[in-house]
Amino acid sequence: MKIRTQTLVAIVPLFLGLMAVDGALIYFSQSKEMMWGLRKELRSVVVSTAEHTASVMAQTPDPQALRARLQPIFERIAEANKLELLRLTTPSGEVLVNTGTRPNRSSALAVLPEAARALEADQEFYSEIVERGDAADDASDLARIGLRRVRDAEGRVIALVQVESDADVYRQEMADTARLIAGGTGIVLGVALLLAWILGGRIGGRIKLLNQRATELVDGRLERWQPVGGVREIDELDGSFQTINSVLNSELGKSRRKLLENEQFRTREDLLETLGETIMKPIGGRFGGREVVARCINPLSGYFMEMAEAGDGTVVVMGRASDPDAVDRSVTASSLLFLLRQTLRSKPVPEALERVRELFPEAEVICLTWEGPAAALRRIDLTRDGRIEEKRLSLDTAHRSCAVHNLEGNGGAVLQRYLDRYASLRPAELVRDLDVVLARRFDGCYVVIRDAVEAADKAA
Repeated sequence: MKIRTQTLVAIVPLFLGLMAVDGALIYFSQSKEMMWGLRKELRSVVVSTAEHTASVMAQTPDPQALRARLQPIFERIAEANKLELLRLTTPSGEVLVNTGTRPNRSSALAVLPEAARALEADQEFYSEIVERGDAADDASDLARIGLRRVRDAEGRVIALVQVESDADVYRQEMADTARLIAGGTGIVLGVALLLAWILGGRIGGRIKLLNQRATELVDGRLERWQPVGGVREIDELDGSFQTINSVLNSELGKSRRKLLENEQFRTREDLLETLGETIMKPIGGRFGGREVVARCINPLSGYFMEMAEAGDGTVVVMGRASDPDAVDRSVTASSLLFLLRQTLRSKPVPEALERVRELFPEAEVICLTWEGPAAALRRIDLTRDGRIEEKRLSLDTAHRSCAVHNLEGNGGAVLQRYLDRYASLRPAELVRDLDVVLARRFDGCYVVIRDAVEAADKAA
């Protein structure tokens, strides 16, 4: 799945869910608020009509005169408030005044049981929005119904006011609210889709550019690197590719120089000897508080060694490439050294050897590492069968040297006998004769290490 598609899949449902919750809350709150407003409006009409009717009935006891006086008043109230029904009846049910846009509606007492129960309990009644339809009126619509008794000065019930008001305004208002919510959801969803599309396109474009540059690296096109930037993770990946580009450029330059230098050679032996010089450079000096001397014998054998830079301390690397062809062995040995040199700068020795095992399954590597003059000397081996083994080596005193090797045959025994016989000699002195003794019969590498103690130096 593409990044742009994944972005859409992740963002769009989230926005839809949030908008659905928000729309439901808005619709519910708008409905409750409008219902409350309509109820207050209905109660205001019913109460004011009932109070005005009570005062008029107190002044006009004659029913005929009462009808003549109240009829125009009720008609004005119905017209001003757009009432469907405004009716005044006696306690016995006789209709005194009946007006409105739909005066033929049946009594609410007949169609709403809750209205009759409210009046029986001597309470006024105001309904929620109800759907009315009866035999006398084929129309079925929304209405608000209010009932209130009219009392005289002694508190006796003398009439009943019934008001019905059209509630289609509620339906229209809620429909408008639903359309507004749907329109807002559509706009927000469109913006979310656009943002997700743009964001996914920007990230996807940068990744495509990195893939293109990786292809260029594979094809050997190492032009000047232009940073991609924009996203932190992509910046880090871009930095890694930039480092690879710089390293490959550097190695390519070295390879070109070597090719120019090697054009003078006429035999494979001359070429191998020159290649061997890059992977078998002698080591000698004081490193990490210890005297170290290392040598490699026979440039045609595929052995290699180097003093590598490591983040935690000092590392001496020895190993061997096992390719059957001599040139292939030298090239593989050079690649192994390069890989170890780069990996050990940022990773501990076991992880670096794990990386070597992945890329060079049959390689043999020995690493000697320590972190200071008093630190333990560790030997970590990558065997040919792919095992990584670690053990500690001890240096008894500052007057005795320790040797580590991968010499073939009984070269190790010869090396140890020589060290035992001339234990008092410094590593630099031992190696002068060892080069002659071992080079006669053996191939491989060896390292001689000794603690560098100032007191021992003065005594010597």
